[in-house]
This record gives sequence, structure tokens and C-alpha cells, in this order.
Amino acid sequence: MKRIVLLLIVFVTFFSGCGFEKVNEKVDIKYHYTAPWNKDFFDKLYKDIKIEENLDEIKGGIIPHHLLAGYLDASFFENLKQQNPSTIVILGPNHFYKGRGKIISSEYYWHTPYGDLATNNEIIDNLQNKKIVSIEESVINDEHSIYSILPFIKKSLPESQVLPFIFKGDINEEQMDNFVSSLLEVVPFDTVFVSSIDFSHYQTWSVANFHDELSIDVIKSFDFASLNKLEIDSVPSLYILLKIMEKNKTQKMVLEKHDNSAQMIGDMSADNITSYYSPYFAKGEKTEKSLTSFLLLGDKELSDDLAGEERRFLYGFDFLLAEDNSVKSEEIDYLYNNKFVFDYFDESSKVKKDFALGVILYKDKSIKFYLFPYGYKDKETVRMEYKEAQNFATDLFAKNKVKDYNIEEFSFVIKE
Repeated sequence: MKRIVLLLIVFVTFFSGCGFEKVNEKVDIKYHYTAPWNKDFFDKLYKDIKIEENLDEIKGGIIPHHLLAGYLDASFFENLKQQNPSTIVILGPNHFYKGRGKIISSEYYWHTPYGDLATNNEIIDNLQNKKIVSIEESVINDEHSIYSILPFIKKSLPESQVLPFIFKGDINEEQMDNFVSSLLEVVPFDTVFVSSIDFSHYQTWSVANFHDELSIDVIKSFDFASLNKLEIDSVPSLYILLKIMEKNKTQKMVLEKHDNSAQMIGDMSADNITSYYSPYFAKGEKTEKSLTSFLLLGDKELSDDLAGEERRFLYGFDFLLAEDNSVKSEEIDYLYNNKFVFDYFDESSKVKKDFALGVILYKDKSIKFYLFPYGYKDKETVRMEYKEAQNFATDLFAKNKVKDYNIEEFSFVIKE
């Protein structure tokens, strides 16, 4: 009998280390793994980052989960070192719509290349008990908007705890507002809130820049009504971050970084790129909305042909004039009266030929035009190849006596 008891003790002691670790006498903590599991990879992302001096206390921000731009993540968390927050809330998309809940979280701790990162289980339990979040470990385990971010936190802020949350895209406003209120009741006062969001996807450099202009303006101005127009991969993650910043009166943007995979790889002809925007929020007021954007096609069928993967070409602007001809305002009338725009619409049908136009009308009444040339293949409208598009744009700009243009971005500005 004594031998059996001894064997049972050995069995329990040995297997208690498989899949979890005992951190005290009462609680067994289970772990997820972050990825990639490559310390050198993350170390390289820290090499050339800039630490900002005299920054106000940061309360929130946006970082990418596409690790080509991981230097933005490294920069953000390194710039938090001085304030050393006790808790980091990560808000990210549920990319694959997995699980039962609209808001999913985890009670597990995390193995990272820099050591183990703790989750604040008391807060997660509190929110679960109130039926605010659903604990679904297998879903969080597969979500790169969370696991790719956590090694940066452990490296830069080794004593901080995390609160990870992912959101399905069809969550409603009431559910999000309820989450914000409940979360703010229980987090420590020094918590920093971070949205893990990538911006324009599957586009050319010029289309991404056009879409990002609206995204950046909407974020700076906290224009909640326009969030669903943005070309980003998680509107809920952005809505919740902005609502938290609004409630904390931390709407002032004290630093912002903007990049694009085409620029990072040095190939402006790339046609399947991702863009990145990383603002930092601190105590202060938001800025006023500074632009209105338009996509001019003239023919709804063209918008369907050019929509592209996930139809993302049809996001990232205020008005699609081909679909909503009833929209009339002083801004649009001003746009139509501009000679360059009107010349390239058929006078009788207003159907455009050979290119679409992205148009940004700024508050100072200057206008930026983005030219999107297209061609035809098997009776379908398709993007024109980069070199062919450059030749087309060069000829078109010359014809219209446009001198100061950016041929890589297919853009130019007209000032009143």
C-alpha cells in the first residue's frame, strides 16, 4: 500500500509540469506560446528604433500585428518604459470568426522568447462572471493579433501584466460600449490600452495611401460615424480604443508613425501590400476633421470589377460618386467644377474612361488627386500594370500641364 501511495505522489509531481506550471501552493497556471519563437528576430526589430524624449504620459495607441513592421511595436513599448505601466490591454480582431463569443479572452499566461508573461486573471474572471467576455483558450491560441504582440511587452516591460481581448467584426455598438464601461471599472489606473490593427490590405501603394488619408483623419478627429468606411482589419478594436481614450480625456495625439510594406521592401510596384499607422494618445483634446475623400468612377459596374480581394478597393473614402449620385454638397459641386476632373468624364453620361480618381478635398480647399489607371482583360476591368500605368499617368499629366506630380504615387496637388 505504501508503495502505491509513493508511486501516486511521483506520478502527480512529474506530470504537474506538463502543459502548466505551479506558481504558488494554490493555483496552477497554464500557458500559451507566442510566435514566432525567435529571439533574434525580435531583437533585430529593436536595433534602429527611436526613443522619444519628453513625451506626455501615454494612455493608448495603435500598433500593427503584421511583423514586417514590428519596429513600430518595439518603438511603442520601449517608449512606455519610463512610465512602466502595471497592465497592458491588447484589443485585436478575431480574424477567423472562431468561437462562441463576440468578445473572447484568455486566462492563460504566455511563454515568450524573453520569459513568461502574466495575465491578470482576476480581471478576466470578473468580466467573465459578468458575461462580458467569453473565455475560449483554443481561439486565443490561434490569433496572431494577440500572440505576435506579447513578446514586445515582455522584452520592454517585463513586470507588466496583460489583458488580451479579440472581437468579432459583427459585434454591435451596445456590446462594445458595455465592454468599455465594465473594463474601465476594474483596470488599474496606470493601464495602457493598445489596439492591434493593420490598415490597407491587398492594394497598390497609391491606393493604400489614399485610403490611409481618411483613416488617419478619422482617428485624429474621433469621427465615430465614419469608422465603418475605413479600410482596416478591425473596426471594433479601433472603436473601443477611441471610446476609452474619449472617456479618459486622452484624445491628444502626441506622436504618430505611418509606413507601408511597399516602402519597407523598396518596391513601389508591389500590388498586394499592407499599410501601418501607429499613433500615441495622451491627455488632451482631439483635432478637428480636416478632409473629405471621394472615389470617382462614374459607372457602378467599374466599382464591382475593381473591388479586388475582399472588395477593399471600395473602402477608405467618404463618397463613391458612381453609386450615390444623389449626394450633393458644396464640396462635391466644387469638385465637379474642377477642370481636370470634368474633362475626363463623358459629357453626356459622365462615365469615366481608363482610370478612376481618388480625390482628397482638404479644409484649406486644396485638392489632392490619386490616379488609378485600369485596363481590360477578358472583358473585365483590371488594374493596369505598374510600368504601363506610369507611362499612362505621365502622358495624362503632360496633356493637362500638370508639372508637380509624384509618379510613384500617381498623385498631385492643386492649391486654390
